Amino acid sequence: MQAIGFIGCGRIGRVLVEALLGARALRPAQVVVSTRTPERVHDLPLRHHGLRLAAGNAEVARDCDRIFLAVGPVQVPEVLAEVAPVLRPGAHLVSLAACVSLEVITRAAPVKVTRVIPSVTASARSGVSLVCHNALVGADDARYIDRLLAPVSEVMVVDEADLDAATTLTSSAPAFVAAACQEVARAVAAASGIPPARAERMVLATLWGTARLLWEQEVPPDELIDRVATRGGITEEGIHVLRRDLPAVLDAVLAATSAKTALVEQAVDPA
Repeated sequence: MQAIGFIGCGRIGRVLVEALLGARALRPAQVVVSTRTPERVHDLPLRHHGLRLAAGNAEVARDCDRIFLAVGPVQVPEVLAEVAPVLRPGAHLVSLAACVSLEVITRAAPVKVTRVIPSVTASARSGVSLVCHNALVGADDARYIDRLLAPVSEVMVVDEADLDAATTLTSSAPAFVAAACQEVARAVAAASGIPPARAERMVLATLWGTARLLWEQEVPPDELIDRVATRGGITEEGIHVLRRDLPAVLDAVLAATSAKTALVEQAVDPA
């Protein structure tokens, strides 16, 4: 049984570990975890009997053929410097870090490298995991990653050049959608006598139903809009406002996230 290592177990790392174990894509006895804050994961071996907490990152590198780097972007170079000398021959590094390119990782550890950008929605066994590989990753390794992630997400292989943009759609979007729901509920509550908590519940229930129509029943977005927004009707007036004003808001969001991405990339690889 192949041991799978996780270096780091913060927010997204823990989401992925818990999702893979919950979906039985991994067995607890396969999983080895190291973290700088073991007090945050002390419950994992209790809840998943057989999972092992390692004494340090080097132990994970020595004991595992496939290792998930689940640390923040600025921590990746330090972790790579620590584990690269003790990696097993044929090791496969799977980085969950945004803004750290395949080239940067491969330069520090010239082994098989895959970048995976998961989503918090993996905890609901839904959403998308974005994947790209370096040239050393063969077909068997790529298929392994696809099979591993498939029970908890849709797996989409993308060119690394498109990874940042795709991340906005898949990994950042749950937070953006949640924030948009809050703002819709706030606006309705402020303009009516509906309590804010009740308005938010209405919005979330509607979001769930809309997602089911769009995803499960494969209703195209334009068709769904036509079903609701009759010509000359009330909803159509709101659609006109969204078509007019929302593109500028979304352009501003993308500009802000792109600028932040560039800053993080520069911090990770000043060269």
